Amino acid sequence: MGSIFYGKILNTRKSLGFIILMLALPLIMTFVFGGMNEGGGKQTLLISNEDGSIYAERLIKEIEETNAYRIDLVNTEELHKLLMDRRAEFGLVIPEGFNDALASREVTDIKLLRTIENADFYALQGIIRGVVQSIDYKSKIVFEGSKVISAYVEDTESVKNRLYNLVDERWTGSVPLQTSSRLHGEQGKFI
Repeated sequence: MGSIFYGKILNTRKSLGFIILMLALPLIMTFVFGGMNEGGGKQTLLISNEDGSIYAERLIKEIEETNAYRIDLVNTEELHKLLMDRRAEFGLVIPEGFNDALASREVTDIKLLRTIENADFYALQGIIRGVVQSIDYKSKIVFEGSKVISAYVEDTESVKNRLYNLVDERWTGSVPLQTSSRLHGEQGKFI
């Protein structure tokens, strides 16, 4: 058995070029195909904040904190133009009245626009759904807490902000809410 193994090692000297090729080829392929995904893998998410409210700002902040997308804030017309020119794959429009709808616990639509359909779109949809649920749940805690505290304090707005920051800092639970989503428009068309 040992002589067979020794004979194979001696034969490898004759095919040294083949052995070097076998060792170098995986390294070459790693550099060639590994460099195809430049830019850190982050896609650009265009956001149009039509509401400009504190809840909209919190939504944008929490999407940024996921560190999954490069966020560009643009107006709605520019968002549509950039998507039609395919300079970005996704766009998010936070409509006017988003703050009031969350504060009064009413249903509101957030428009998520896309140029192509791929798995990244559904991942973004999940991220946004989770972020909105988190904001809604935290806001409900703040609203109920500020109702109790407002009986003792006159400046309720600063109390709400401080309470929201405390809830945000210590938030570790999962959100016990469900959401539904639907796709707006068809590929290349916006509603």
